[in-house]
Amino acid sequence: MSDEIPIKIIIPPEEDDTAVPIIEEPPLVPERTPLSAKTKRAAGKMGKLTFKTAKKAWNTEARRKVTRGLRKGTTAVAAKGAEVVGKQVRKTAEKQAKERAAAVQTRLRETDWKAEAQTGMAKGLRWLSERLAALANRMKSEK
Repeated sequence: MSDEIPIKIIIPPEEDDTAVPIIEEPPLVPERTPLSAKTKRAAGKMGKLTFKTAKKAWNTEARRKVTRGLRKGTTAVAAKGAEVVGKQVRKTAEKQAKERAAAVQTRLRETDWKAEAQTGMAKGLRWLSERLAALANRMKSEK
């Protein structure tokens, strides 16, 4: 077996006349120019101004009213959702309880109580008979 040459299958790629050649282009990298001191100061002032404006907007009465309204609305929605879920849980539990009660009533109606009583009495008498026989055997062996 060592003289065997492994078989190698080579499938050449199909040439398609409509195929568009893929040209790899390098990604665009923006040129970074250093910021001047003046630009840096202007950006810093703009940042501080933006912070002050945001802080003023945060501390306004309008924002407080909106926040209170949102809080009340959210609380109301959550309460309503809890109420709806509670109602649905109660409905489901009531439905299941009614179904179980109906099943028990049906079973009670359909049960042949005479046959049940006879079967139970027969089992009880057999058990009592076995115990009395065991007691009689014990009494005989003690003599």
